[in-house]
Formats: sequence, structure tokens, C-alpha cells
Amino acid sequence: MGPGNARPVTTGAARDRDREHGHDADLDAPWPRGISRQATMRISDVLRALGQEFPSVSHSKLRFLEEQGLIDPVRTPSGYRQYSQADVERLRFVLTEQRDSYMPLKV
Repeated sequence: MGPGNARPVTTGAARDRDREHGHDADLDAPWPRGISRQATMRISDVLRALGQEFPSVSHSKLRFLEEQGLIDPVRTPSGYRQYSQADVERLRFVLTEQRDSYMPLKV
């Protein structure tokens, strides 16, 4: 789910042509749509971004959610994880569902 795997979103005439043929490229884009997939944040940045809303979130929780396939951060050449804003929004959704709806990871 890293930035190299995101499908390009068509715009303008190409998008109109696709829609005429019953295909909407925006719907093919991975969720969440319209949010940057450029991996620029370290794990500490993600924890800071989510910490107010989810004070119990930790490094190990993020790694666990990655192991479960819910996010796929990009790895630097030295092996560090880097997250995009789309990863943060996906995490926010998962953590909200777990907290508010008691949603298990596997249904």
C-alpha cells in the first residue's frame, strides 16, 4: 500500500471519457481518497498526530496494526517506517471503530 502501489487518478478529459464508459478511476484509488500518500512521517510523528484522540496508542500498537495488514508504511533503505497522511487517516478510522464500536480487527 505504499506510494508506488497507488493507482494514478485521472483528471479532466480522461476522467470524463472513463465515466462515459462506466468507469470512475477515483473509485479505483485506495481508501482514503484524495489524501496524500507521500510517506513523510516517522512513527513518532504519527503517535503525536493521534495522541490527543487516542492517548493509549503506542509504537507496538502501530506495528501490530501493520502486521494485521491495515497499513503498509514505506520502509527507508535503513528499514525505518515512514507513514503518509493517508496511513494516519486509515489508522484514525480503525482506532475510532475499535474504541467507539468495539469493532474487532477480524469480523
